[in-house]
Amino acid sequence: MPTLYQAIEVNHCFKGTALSFEGKKISYSTFIDNVDIFASKLYAYGVRKNQVVTLVSPNVPETIYTFYALNKIGAIVLVVHPLIPPMVLNEAMESVESKLVIFPDIKYLDYKNSLKDKDYLLLNIKSDLNLLKSALYPLIYKSKLKNISKDKYIYRLPLSRESFEINKDDYKPSVYLRSGGTTGNSKTVVLNDKAFNNIAFQCHKILGFSQKEVEGKKMMAVLPIFHGFGLAMGVHSPLVNRATSALMISFSAKKVVKKIKKNELSFLLLIPYMARKLLERKDFKGTKLKNLTHAFMGGDKADLKLFSEFNERMEKANSKCRLLEGYGMTETASVNFVNKLDSYKIGTVGKPIEGVKARIVDDEGKVLECGFEGNIEISTNTMMLEYLNDSELTKEVIEIENNDSWLKTGDIGKIDKDGYLIFIRRKKEMFKIAGINVFPSDINRIALTFEDVKDCATVFVSNDKHPYVALFLESETKNKVELAQLVKKELCSELIKYSVPEKIIVLDKLPRTNVGKVDKNALLNLYN
Repeated sequence: MPTLYQAIEVNHCFKGTALSFEGKKISYSTFIDNVDIFASKLYAYGVRKNQVVTLVSPNVPETIYTFYALNKIGAIVLVVHPLIPPMVLNEAMESVESKLVIFPDIKYLDYKNSLKDKDYLLLNIKSDLNLLKSALYPLIYKSKLKNISKDKYIYRLPLSRESFEINKDDYKPSVYLRSGGTTGNSKTVVLNDKAFNNIAFQCHKILGFSQKEVEGKKMMAVLPIFHGFGLAMGVHSPLVNRATSALMISFSAKKVVKKIKKNELSFLLLIPYMARKLLERKDFKGTKLKNLTHAFMGGDKADLKLFSEFNERMEKANSKCRLLEGYGMTETASVNFVNKLDSYKIGTVGKPIEGVKARIVDDEGKVLECGFEGNIEISTNTMMLEYLNDSELTKEVIEIENNDSWLKTGDIGKIDKDGYLIFIRRKKEMFKIAGINVFPSDINRIALTFEDVKDCATVFVSNDKHPYVALFLESETKNKVELAQLVKKELCSELIKYSVPEKIIVLDKLPRTNVGKVDKNALLNLYN
């Protein structure tokens, strides 16, 4: 099987658009030429095969050039959130022994003092913008761009004077992604090119199209590539299948509707929040919705009402598009189950895609029959190689049985008589906010560093329009408001914004169950 770079390089001569961004269209030939130029420059800079390079990843063309350029060289890419705080970035790099980070130029002032002994290169965001925004960019971000060395921009680096061997090993580690895994504690998942390509090569089957029918279609790519779903389905799959990856640096329902009207989107990749925002818009209706064929959704568990409302909107517009729920994990690169247009069942996350097997087992490992609730286990050709530097946990969550590797997902569900998977809840201690993994253990660890905090509990507050995290602190301090403010300030400095609790409540005592555990149901009732 080819590498990620080889899988897209074969499309160099295809007469179509590879990337679209801010009104600009980048052809396949230009896209791959830029990847090759970036690879030459990065190799000249000293990047080598199996070196770990950290990529702070906003959805802009230069990010995509850089990702595939590193893959061409054979480097391992640690892909992180574009809003990652400086302290967390430094810790993430140290955990994987990464000495080089590549980030957008407007993050320079945020990161320069926290990098310590690490090297950096810059993405030139201005070059990806249209003429007007490109002209305004240095004015708007003047304070963030001062004192930057121009020689640190990738585009300013010299080309390599020597040729280098293109990496052809699709099995070796190529991508590191951060995940809550099957336990709820953040860790590093090691993936290879084979995992992502196994998804990309069957993209047309997931869509119910021939490979030829996918060509020229446009996939919305608003989920950042640090997100397995965003990387595998939003970027790599369309580029492998000669479609367009329609990059968006952030989600805007207004912009999405405009793109649909201009026939610039065929497929939507959504989380429930995005779907709700689209439905709230009065202009998300009419004949323009015929331009859509699929709307895939994952990330968070959604209310069934959301599906009926979305699909009703499509039916009124005579659009074939439907909201199709799927299920996957970072440990398996992306999607493993999905509903399809010709076979979808609301309330389920669909059937296994090609190369995926599923079973439900009880706590003793006994396989259960259809209809019985238990632990979801997956066997797939997109399985991670390991959790980095944690062989014990890898062995604990991946069971080898008759030459099949079975991943213990840590989720609870059941399989109905027709083979559809019904996701019920997460067994592991992890939440999803806007499709982003939020780990209570990380929040609690920081909160407990404060001397006045005796205990704490993080809970997920479900809200159709705006789900969020609430943190409860146990403290006898008289300055409860001040303590809450101090804890929130520290959380903001160490966590991405989605992980920072919206509400922090300080109580003299946290409610407990009969066995002495914090009673989270009582906390939710108290909060409500």
